[in-house]
Amino acid sequence: MFNAISGVATIIGLLLTVLTLIAARTAAGAAREARAEVRKSNAGEDFQHLQRLANDFLGLVEGDQIDAALIRSKDLMSAMRIASRRWRPLISDEDGRKYEESAIQVSVIARALATNGASETAKDKQKLLTICHGVLSTISTVAGSVIAEIETQGDSNGVKH
Repeated sequence: MFNAISGVATIIGLLLTVLTLIAARTAAGAAREARAEVRKSNAGEDFQHLQRLANDFLGLVEGDQIDAALIRSKDLMSAMRIASRRWRPLISDEDGRKYEESAIQVSVIARALATNGASETAKDKQKLLTICHGVLSTISTVAGSVIAEIETQGDSNGVKH
């Protein structure tokens, strides 16, 4: 009788161990998925912030609001550098080069505005605006690529650190 009870208890213990293992694996998978979703959300927020800064910068340059454009350019350059370092593992080499070039272009525009003030000719202003639009376009492209990379990693249940 004792052996029968012992055998049943062992089987019940084994079943509970298997159920616990299954629950732990399910929880680990859910944690990975949650981490991937948080990363995607963070990337989205970071790049939306960059897009807002770039849009503001573009609007200030368009409106010849030099002092405000200079302040916004510093904000934009700083945010671009931070995002570049944070999300670099998820940015392709080509997008990374374009992104770095865009950050340099913002710096060049800021120096030109600080030195020369508002553009004196329509041609010069058009050059500045074309560069600003290019920066905004690059930020949008990189944002899409980073979020797509995170989504791809989430689909394969692997997240880069």
